[in-house]
Amino acid sequence: MSTRAFLLATFLVAGFLTPTIAQDNPQDRIKTALSIRPIQQVNVDTPTADELANCRVERAVETIGVAGWIVYDGSGRKIRQFLDTDGDKKLDVWQFFRNGVEVYREIDTDKDDKRNEFRWLGNEGTRWGIDENQDGAIDRWKQISAEEVAAEVFHAVRDKNIARFRAVLISESDLANLGLRSELSQSISEKLKASQAGLSGLSADFKGLSPKAEFAHFGSATPNLLAKDFETSGNREDVFFYDLSSAVFSDDSGAGKSYGQISLGTMLKTSEGWRVVELPVLMQEGKVVTNGGLMLSLPSTAMASAGIEGNNADIIKLFEEFEDVENRLRNAKAGAETEKLQRKRVEVLTQLAVQSEGENRANWIRQLADTVANAYESGMFDQGLDELMETGRKLGAQKIDAERDYIAWRVITARYSKASDGSSSERVAASERFQKDLEAFIKSFPNSDFAPEGLNQIALYAEVNGADEESLKQAVEVYRRIEKEFPGTKWAARAKGARNRLDSIGKKIDFAGKTINNQNFDLNSPQLAGKIVIIHFWATWCDACVKDFPEFQRLQAKYKDELVVVGVNLDDSYDKMKEHLSANAQYKWTQLYAPGGVSDSPLAIQMGVSTLPLNLLIDQKGQVVDTGLSAREIDRSIQRLQR
Repeated sequence: MSTRAFLLATFLVAGFLTPTIAQDNPQDRIKTALSIRPIQQVNVDTPTADELANCRVERAVETIGVAGWIVYDGSGRKIRQFLDTDGDKKLDVWQFFRNGVEVYREIDTDKDDKRNEFRWLGNEGTRWGIDENQDGAIDRWKQISAEEVAAEVFHAVRDKNIARFRAVLISESDLANLGLRSELSQSISEKLKASQAGLSGLSADFKGLSPKAEFAHFGSATPNLLAKDFETSGNREDVFFYDLSSAVFSDDSGAGKSYGQISLGTMLKTSEGWRVVELPVLMQEGKVVTNGGLMLSLPSTAMASAGIEGNNADIIKLFEEFEDVENRLRNAKAGAETEKLQRKRVEVLTQLAVQSEGENRANWIRQLADTVANAYESGMFDQGLDELMETGRKLGAQKIDAERDYIAWRVITARYSKASDGSSSERVAASERFQKDLEAFIKSFPNSDFAPEGLNQIALYAEVNGADEESLKQAVEVYRRIEKEFPGTKWAARAKGARNRLDSIGKKIDFAGKTINNQNFDLNSPQLAGKIVIIHFWATWCDACVKDFPEFQRLQAKYKDELVVVGVNLDDSYDKMKEHLSANAQYKWTQLYAPGGVSDSPLAIQMGVSTLPLNLLIDQKGQVVDTGLSAREIDRSIQRLQR
């Protein structure tokens, strides 16, 4: 066996190198690590031959307590991290970095030494793909944004890859789970069947699309919402959608660069991300677009020329500048060069916003705010928030008021997010400043869509951090203000739930939902009369929640029929929750679930739950004893109830 083959084999048993190899071949170890390449297409840092000498590889167990290897470049930044997370002496997680930030991860979840899950992270996006037959292609998406779906559709039609398109086409089961009223669900189901039947002809419809064309951006405005309102709309759940979405692409295969659009039609948000319903249509001058408008029955329109705002020459030039900056940033190293490019990107995005109108202007401003805020949070643009605030002032001076609240919101949330990663004292200071920033935001933008969220954060801070009755009283007052000033919104419903919860001690409280077995649960049902009840709000991503499970199991064994434990799962993914419960089958108690996660699940909204874990203790009379106990404090309270 060659030295390289031996080293690679050694890596694949969790990195337990022999002393001789560990001491004598550091460069071989680095080369071996870097020979493990991403299976999917992604832009990651890879040292040049000249830079290899300054790289180093270390045992992961010595720094993060997990077997495996970490590779650093000459500046000390991570570029690779390969781990054995379950201790079976085989790698099961492969992580790749750019500019010190993880941007891509591959996972072997079924322990067959083959990578079958792929996650794009950081500024590479949010995609989470599953390769079910392990052939290297994504078979389905566990998570994907609307913007990323647009890119997937573009690449599918450009490369004549029907399987890639099928992966973002909504399934019948996903459609059934959306909770649409029957006639709308039936209409979309028929459209979906037509799309499935027409897949074989998809490539022919785009035969004129140049193989040199490149995806530019998602060409749609903000998403739409049909609210859960069975009595009037007939929908059983909130439904998020785009009715006229598109993918914008560039093409420089001709005399000069031009831009075009592909109409994606109606897109729907499922529990595993966004999906398309219809076959895409290449938008051409004089050609009527035949997809879209399924949700709101909008009149069909001849969306003219494949272009950006009438192929305005100034905007096309700005687009070219924007693409150039984006490409250069992908390969730039952190430092002065990156800061300069970040400022150039701000300048170009600002001009694109100024040159545009209506929803297009709003989209560019939002993209500007998100881009700068994300770069600041990731440490790639230290002066980003100053630049963003200055841009907001410049737009205001030009009487451009669109999305000024969004810019201000992204500034304060990005500042808080980054500061929250600091020391304990820094986190406290960041929280205090965040409260002041929120109060200033609400005063400046009282009618903003983000105002109720800001008020909710203020109330939550008083509720969680306040150690006295006065703080809880303040929280209740703020929740009541949300109900009054923003009626009919999810924030008003959440505020009502939180207010009722905080005011529930010594009272009965309403709480109902569906179990994971689709059975009805009602806290005030006769079956629970005379029982002590624990309601445990949890999620798989909440380590503290999961660590409480053994304690609830102990309480169950101790109090037997006197006690009923009820779990309320607030994961975004039903599958992730089911996987966790299947792997921990020893914990046997009723579990409730509804889609939406902490932010949108009706189970969370009913009680105004924003932080986890949260435990409610109910006495034998059905009255609330406490709403803020830790799992280990509950036993003592139960003992008092038995006296």
